[in-house]
Amino acid sequence: MKRLLFIVFLLLVSCKKEELILPSQSLLIDKIGNLSELGTVEYTLSKIIIVNHKRWYDLSSRKILMSTKAYVKAGIDFKDIKIVEINDSTKSVSLILPKPKIILINIPPNEIKILYKKIGTFRRMFSNEELNNFQKQAEFDIKIKINELPILEDSQKNGKVFLYRFLKNFGFNTINITYENNFKI
Repeated sequence: MKRLLFIVFLLLVSCKKEELILPSQSLLIDKIGNLSELGTVEYTLSKIIIVNHKRWYDLSSRKILMSTKAYVKAGIDFKDIKIVEINDSTKSVSLILPKPKIILINIPPNEIKILYKKIGTFRRMFSNEELNNFQKQAEFDIKIKINELPILEDSQKNGKVFLYRFLKNFGFNTINITYENNFKI
């Protein structure tokens, strides 16, 4: 048993620690550029559509209650990343990231649901054109709501975390990430 421990000890002592080789700037640009767009945050938004058509000359009304969900993704276009400096001796890298942007707004048709509908006796049904207009209005309202949400700020934070981990795996010890608008996270 002592002989086995001695052999293991000799193997551990004699093993040479392999030095991590940092990638060249062009290799790093290629690796990051291959990522293309990175969706760093996704929000799920719900919108309720309420329509009550009651005209003064009608004896009855038309009402409809619809709901829809939208999936919004924001992220960073990695093709626009600028590598400011790579220092092999200090194992440091400095990057400037582009501002995040909305990558996708998806409103799946199966997420649009009619929850309630009531048509008075003397009124006609809602036409497909009217229903489509209600859905377009909901999409417009969702796009306005996106501007009120911190989706782009969250995308910036998540993008920094992702890139920090990505670059740490490449062996960098000091990582400096800034954004085009000089906002440092």
